Amino acid sequence: MNSQGVLSAIGVTLMAAIVLLVLHEWRDMPALADDERELPPALIVHGVQARAFDPEGLLQYDMRAERIMEMDATGQTLVERPHLSMFNPELVWEVTADEGDISDRGRHVVLRGTVEARGHGPDAMLLESQELIYESQLEQLRSPGKVRITHPAGTTEAGAMEANMADDTLHLQQRVESRYDPS
Repeated sequence: MNSQGVLSAIGVTLMAAIVLLVLHEWRDMPALADDERELPPALIVHGVQARAFDPEGLLQYDMRAERIMEMDATGQTLVERPHLSMFNPELVWEVTADEGDISDRGRHVVLRGTVEARGHGPDAMLLESQELIYESQLEQLRSPGKVRITHPAGTTEAGAMEANMADDTLHLQQRVESRYDPS
């Protein structure tokens, strides 16, 4: 056999050995169910700024975030450092958080970390919490943990909060404490 044939035979033998080793490794790996595989984000956007205007051209909201990740596999949108300014003729709101999770096509929004919702205007207020959940279909906003509300008359703290925008009600729960500041 000439040297070219020997090299070819060695190459084929090595290739077969590598294929057998790889197949052996794959056979011994535990099988992953479809729901156990974490798919990569479908979209990652850095340095986001988005604005929406009403039909008259007036600014409705301005949203900024350090990063947004669209997770098609779970239907979630993950937001880092969201800052949302909402403009209403009666009141301007600013909402900030460390992170956000948007699901159900925008109907379910969870903000976590240092969450602040600040209302500007004659009756300015600041709501602080570690988690704020908004259900748009139900027009409900809730904080399952501690909440602190700073308003012109003082501060109010509670163990949890539920607000219903449809009927304009606010329920504070679990040891509610208000402090009046006459200054």
